[in-house]
Amino acid sequence: MLSPEQVSFIGLVFETYVMEHHKNDILQIFQEASEDAHYPVVVNAMTLFEDNMEVGECFNAFPSQVLPIFDTCSLASASTHDSKMNIFA
Repeated sequence: MLSPEQVSFIGLVFETYVMEHHKNDILQIFQEASEDAHYPVVVNAMTLFEDNMEVGECFNAFPSQVLPIFDTCSLASASTHDSKMNIFA
């Protein structure tokens, strides 16, 4: 089970990672025509885990808890740019 501190840490690391490595992907999504479509942001897990091994360890140990954190952070990253809500990692 992840502690609240781990959840916050994972969220911060992932949001930072998305903004550094996938900002252009998110901006491209906002140029798409459909407001109702779902848009993936494909994350290279190896690169993410190289950036922060602790996140990788948590992901391997608790994937069902970490993936929703990734989704939440993807939306948070996107919300700094525009209003499409159907973005997920």
